[in-house]
Amino acid sequence: MKPLRAGPAPPRKRQPTQPSRRSNPRKPTELFAGSLAITLGCVLALEVAVKAFGSAPSFTSVALVYLVGSVVSSVAPTPGGTGAAEATLIAGLTAAGTASATAAAAVILYRLATFRIPMIPEWGAFVLLRRLGDL
Repeated sequence: MKPLRAGPAPPRKRQPTQPSRRSNPRKPTELFAGSLAITLGCVLALEVAVKAFGSAPSFTSVALVYLVGSVVSSVAPTPGGTGAAEATLIAGLTAAGTASATAAAAVILYRLATFRIPMIPEWGAFVLLRRLGDL
C-alpha cells in the first residue's frame, strides 16, 4: 500500500473542451432546426394515427394537443411520461372533437409507433455494444 500523501492534491490536467457556439455560429440554427423537425415529425405521426381511425380534427388542433401532451409528459414523474401523456392526448383529442374511443385507439397507435416499437432496434444495438465491449 502507498502511504497517504499530505498536502494539496496534484493539479488536474485540463480536458479539451468542445468548440463553443461562438466559434460555430451555425450550431444554434442546427439545434433549432433539429428540434423543430422532431416536433413536427411527432405531430405528423399523431395526425396520421388519428386519421387512420377515421377522425379528422384540424392539424393545428392536433399540434396543440401534442404540445400540451409533451409538456405534461415532461413534468410527469414516470419514465417517458407514460400514463400522463396518454391521458392528456386522449383528453385533448376528445376536446378537439374526436370520439373518445377513437382518440384512445389513435393515441395507443401513436405511442406504439413512436415510443414502444423503436425500443426493439435500440435493445439490439445495446446488446451488440455490450458484446463488443463498447458499453
